[in-house]
Amino acid sequence: MADGLYQLGPELTWSPACVPRGELVLLQDTCKVSADFLIHHFMALFLKGEHSVIFVALGRSKEHYEAVGRKMGVQLSQMENKQKLIYLDFFSNPLHVNVGDLFRRISDCIKVENGDVSTKVIIFDDLEALKWHYGELQLLSLIRGCKSFTYENHGGHTIVALHHLDTELVRESNQISLSACLEELATYVFTAKPLTSGYSIDIDGTIMIQRNQRVLQKTMTAVSFPFKIHENSIRTLQHSGLSTLTTL
Repeated sequence: MADGLYQLGPELTWSPACVPRGELVLLQDTCKVSADFLIHHFMALFLKGEHSVIFVALGRSKEHYEAVGRKMGVQLSQMENKQKLIYLDFFSNPLHVNVGDLFRRISDCIKVENGDVSTKVIIFDDLEALKWHYGELQLLSLIRGCKSFTYENHGGHTIVALHHLDTELVRESNQISLSACLEELATYVFTAKPLTSGYSIDIDGTIMIQRNQRVLQKTMTAVSFPFKIHENSIRTLQHSGLSTLTTL
């Protein structure tokens, strides 16, 4: 079993030994094709590389993540004991009343302790829970604040967040959508989409990966490939045309 989606494109190779640093990775999906599996993938990617993860759980229970983690070879309880995982459980517990209090709590988790200067990742498993609780403007303020942690002088940490495209509010034609604002902040955007040709028993959908050239001032050809989710892996048909098995 591979340890990551090693080759996502000619310019993009991530593994536990070479994790994304200083990035804001936006995951997007719809009710037709879920991108939840990418949340599991990024959690395992960082934890297997012995990097610290701050997991902001909003959409699913801790028992769910523990069960999936075991299938992927990651014991969340062990990682918590090793202080490599800080699990903020807002699925079972209420969110802070003020979004500023949530930001300060995340900031406190990032602070260096015991000489730990490793790259950390903040993972939000469901931005919609924050949107419905705080509102769109407060959610954007939180993500903008967290993006400051990705800057090199603030540690070069990484943010991973899942956003559901089909929960967008109806708005006037001259208003900018939440997804457009989030994409503007992101350095990479992973979008899970259904097959344009319809249902297939062998393929669950496609993943399109885009790089925000305006933010990074670099060019990257958009990558799109079909995928099939298995119990503890994802089968992808990569740009080279070769079928590979990679860890979720």
